[in-house]
Amino acid sequence: MASQQAPTATPTATQEKPKHPLQQNVTASMMVTILIVAVLSPVAKHQIREFFKTNHINNQLKELLEVPAFSALKKADPTVYDQIEKDLAVSLKADEPSENQKKIIATALSKALPKYAAQASDDALLNWTKSLQKAVFQDPQACKAQIETGTTINLDSQANQELMAATGGLVESGALGQKPAPIDATRIEQGLSTVRSNITAIHGDRTALLADSQTMKQDPKKSCAILNDFYAEIAKLPKPEGGAILRNIFGKQAS
Repeated sequence: MASQQAPTATPTATQEKPKHPLQQNVTASMMVTILIVAVLSPVAKHQIREFFKTNHINNQLKELLEVPAFSALKKADPTVYDQIEKDLAVSLKADEPSENQKKIIATALSKALPKYAAQASDDALLNWTKSLQKAVFQDPQACKAQIETGTTINLDSQANQELMAATGGLVESGALGQKPAPIDATRIEQGLSTVRSNITAIHGDRTALLADSQTMKQDPKKSCAILNDFYAEIAKLPKPEGGAILRNIFGKQAS
């Protein structure tokens, strides 16, 4: 006797097959997407873009304070620091190239530093100059950029991070007025004479490249080598003489 097969239920118009969980999730996602598209009118989209852009800018400005040079500057001269923040915020909001932001930073520091270099300690000046040599004058590409455009700051590089740390120390020292008692001008001139003689012995007539910024552009590579040796020779002098010479060089623009 043949076995009987149980009848199969046929779905009716009112009886649907249960949906697979994945299908249910996809359907829910589609509904959310439709709602989002409906809500995001051109005005709303613009507001949301501006919201995220503002948050991004605020985060970048917060990161700036993690750099010792700028955290020190904010403490020493909040007005100058606030202006840097404002200029950077305008540049970032306008989606300008990162080179524009680097130029803002470099220009602001170049204007602010002489004031602090003029009042900083010998140690702070010598340490900063050593970091400057490593970050700029011993890096052919960075030095060439410095000579040709005046901008080398790249906070991602180790050498420039060290320079920013040393810059923070220079600003802090200058803000505290740690400049030592003046030494006799004769000692400073004797120190400079020694440096000039040693540099001329190394580079000969090529030292004329350092006459001004335009002549340095004629041979950036050689100019960088001469500048590096120039500061190296200053560092060999007794600290009072070396510090005084650097103070005269980097603090001469201070009013």
